[in-house]
Amino acid sequence: MASNDVDLLRKGLTSEYFLASFLEKDPSGYRLAQVVQNKTGRPDTSKTYDVLERLTESRYLVEKNEKFYPNLENLVDTIDSNPLQKWQEPLDHDERETFVKILQNREFFKIVSDEILNQIYSQPNRVHSIDALETIANKIGLLTSAIVLYRTFAPHIVTESDDPAQKDLKQINQNQDDFETAWMEQVIPMLKEFAFDRKLASGAKKTQKEMMKTYNLQKKNAKNSEKDSVQKPPNMVMFSDAITIFLKSLPSLRLFLAVPEDMLWKLCRLWEGYDSFEYTLKIIRGFVNPNK
Repeated sequence: MASNDVDLLRKGLTSEYFLASFLEKDPSGYRLAQVVQNKTGRPDTSKTYDVLERLTESRYLVEKNEKFYPNLENLVDTIDSNPLQKWQEPLDHDERETFVKILQNREFFKIVSDEILNQIYSQPNRVHSIDALETIANKIGLLTSAIVLYRTFAPHIVTESDDPAQKDLKQINQNQDDFETAWMEQVIPMLKEFAFDRKLASGAKKTQKEMMKTYNLQKKNAKNSEKDSVQKPPNMVMFSDAITIFLKSLPSLRLFLAVPEDMLWKLCRLWEGYDSFEYTLKIIRGFVNPNK
């Protein structure tokens, strides 16, 4: 791979198509064109397959059965060997392997996927300045910072990393392989058999509808001076979506909770806001644990 091939992930249509492949599940070239162009109908594919060929030849994408998947090993190596922030720290071999495993299940990225896609869609016509490498690394750092906050302020939660025997990343990676196998062979089929996603979404919509009926009735019958005090019900559809994302993200979240804290801090350092986050967290920790 030529040294300047990293530019394929940092600008132009190749960067946008790679970003779309990272966010989509089992995407075809046609689907990627739809995502990049923000279309539900027929997209313009005149440049699509030339772009995908350049990405596959540079080993950033892997084609399987006419689907295009990000080469996660190559992505992690590229992030590690091309520091995007001045405070970024290199990963060792086992940390890179763990990083790849975290990214194998990317459901948790749905939390920020709309924001990422809107960056593409808000560009002026014919402008392609999205930096996929920086965008992905930055969001990983941001999401990891949330995990660090969770581990900091939920000390009663026992994680695998609390056990000295589990601090070996090689063992953690092996355990993750076993968990992933059980997850894919047992849990996922069970969720599909019970149509969990569909039933949860359907139940949330029905519940939301009934709650809104009650809310509208209460507001209608309330005096004008009391209308603003009628509490609007929570968005149950959004809540059901969050549950689905959480369950599908569980393999990656489990790994986030298992890895040693020093690796988490390395991933945090991928975030452009890391310096402010570190400073703020130190102040908060000082208040929470003044003797440390």
